[in-house]
Amino acid sequence: LNNHMFCYDELSLSIFSSLHLHLFSTSAPVLLYYSHLTAIIVSLSLSFFILLNTKALPARILAIMSLIFSALAVLDILLWTQIDSRIIMFLWSFWPFLFITIYVLSLYFLHAFISKKDAGFGWKLGAFVLLLAVLALSASPYIFEGFDLYNCNAVESFWAWQSFYGTSFIIFLTAVVYGVISIARLKEKVQRRQALLATIGIACFLFFFSAAAYVATIANLLGSEPDIFRLEQYGYFGMAIFIAFLTYTIVEYKAFNVKLIAAQALVAALVILIG
Repeated sequence: LNNHMFCYDELSLSIFSSLHLHLFSTSAPVLLYYSHLTAIIVSLSLSFFILLNTKALPARILAIMSLIFSALAVLDILLWTQIDSRIIMFLWSFWPFLFITIYVLSLYFLHAFISKKDAGFGWKLGAFVLLLAVLALSASPYIFEGFDLYNCNAVESFWAWQSFYGTSFIIFLTAVVYGVISIARLKEKVQRRQALLATIGIACFLFFFSAAAYVATIANLLGSEPDIFRLEQYGYFGMAIFIAFLTYTIVEYKAFNVKLIAAQALVAALVILIG
């Protein structure tokens, strides 16, 4: 093996040596799989259950958002289990684009869910330009300053990654402000409660997801040990929180016009958590 391409720290070699199907390793942190796989299962299960019952715009947005979130979660597992710096750098470069896309889709979903209508052309054009800019920056050599083989992680460019997190924070604030304003304007009690639950769910998801990743990135920029990236795993539980709020909205207020009784939701939740 070329020592200039492969990680050689004890943790990375231990994970890679016990790797199965390029994803599963007995040496990897258990929370890595518990947080990521739980989030993938609950998001895909509910979103496609809704999509099978209704083809409304919020249902389609939620399905796309769940797919991209799942892709990001799988990518994150691969970043933990690979030791080839070329593969890690390649995969890592997709992370910012998928990350910001999830934020844009979350805001789009919240708007479609509350207003019951599609976003305007200007909003879609702005979102497209933003994602195109993020994709261009992600593919550029400016987001990384190198690769640390000893700690097995890419050395991220401070200003590039601050711009990504700054963008995500602006979208987060926009979603919260939009939700609060919409709740104040709605007159029907049921609609207001649906909007409140959706806003809280989206806000919790985006906050936990971003905060955990931001802490890990800052620690990386400060040269901390790779164990700090274990903190990032907790951010994926934000999706489970969002799904919990959304499920309650469906059960209690028949959101999406989908009939889901509490017993069904409870059984599904128990099966997923026990699994």
